[in-house]
Amino acid sequence: MNKTIFDEVYEEVPEDQEGYNRYIIKDAIAAHLRLRYAIFNKACLNCDTINNGTEHYQIIFKEDIEKPLYDWLLSKGMGDKNILQIPTKDVRIYGPVDDELFYISCDKEFIMNFFRSIQNAKQLNQIEVDDYEQNCLLKNQVFVSVITAIETLLSDTLIGLTQEYPKYLRSWVESYDPYKKQNIAYTQVFSTHENIAEIAKKDMQSIVYHNLPVVSGNVS
Repeated sequence: MNKTIFDEVYEEVPEDQEGYNRYIIKDAIAAHLRLRYAIFNKACLNCDTINNGTEHYQIIFKEDIEKPLYDWLLSKGMGDKNILQIPTKDVRIYGPVDDELFYISCDKEFIMNFFRSIQNAKQLNQIEVDDYEQNCLLKNQVFVSVITAIETLLSDTLIGLTQEYPKYLRSWVESYDPYKKQNIAYTQVFSTHENIAEIAKKDMQSIVYHNLPVVSGNVS
């Protein structure tokens, strides 16, 4: 099976928190330059924060980058010695990264599944059918596939966090409305406690995430 661009990206995600924080900065710079992370990272020689009156990211690119990319970077302001400076205020970063976000991002399996689904939807969306009605049907299928991918990501994230972090499991159990109506006999207290993670996981898997009023109504 051939590698996709997403395989290349997530093979490079560091597994330590400090390294991951550096990664999201580079990823944000790549997005600012409208480049895929893998392409940006392959061409980048060094990336630092400097202050020459105002704070900038200074990126030094390799000398042997291909001409199309070289020309693109020139258009973005790259100067002598392949140096590009970007004001930090112009780069949108969703940070700092906390332990929970680090957990989500480094769980390669379900995040990779999400990105593959989005990539497949993008490829499908590029197909144009001459027949207007069939083309509309195709675009509807693309929309459905994107929604399904997002719902799956939400479900996997919720389940993953509650299984990994006791505070989220407790929050779920205490806020999930159907549990508030449960009556547990004293003889079942210990067995319920021992199996609560699996009980919660099973109930989370039954939630249909596109019905947000139901989801928000069940979790107060």
